[in-house]
Amino acid sequence: TDVKISCRLSETEVVAEIDRILIEQVLVNIVKNAVESCGQTGLVEISTEPNWVIVADNGKGISEEVAQNLFSPFFSTKVNGQGIGLMFAAEILRRHGFEFSLATDATDGITRFTIVLGR
Repeated sequence: TDVKISCRLSETEVVAEIDRILIEQVLVNIVKNAVESCGQTGLVEISTEPNWVIVADNGKGISEEVAQNLFSPFFSTKVNGQGIGLMFAAEILRRHGFEFSLATDATDGITRFTIVLGR
C-alpha cells in the first residue's frame, strides 16, 4: 500500500475541551477509514484551523445512498465491517457538542470528514 498522509496544521492553536482518549479514538478511526478508502494508493490530508479539523482523502468516495446510512448502527460498506466505527465516532462527537459531516465533494471528488469544534 502506498497511501501518503500529510498534515496541514493551523498556525493558530486549536483549543477545545475534550476527553483526549475518546477524541483520539475518533481521529484514529476516521484516519483509518480514509486510508482504507484509498485502496493501494492515495492521499489523506489532516488539516486544522482554530474551529475545525478535517480529514480528507482522494479514495473511492461515498455515494448518496451510502451517505444516508453512514452513521446508522451496524451499517458498513466493508466486507467484514461491523458498522460500529462511525456510529461510535458520531456519538462521541455529539457528546462533545461538535458538529460533523462526512461527504464526497462532487466537484473535486475529495471525501472530507469535517469536525466543527465550536463557534
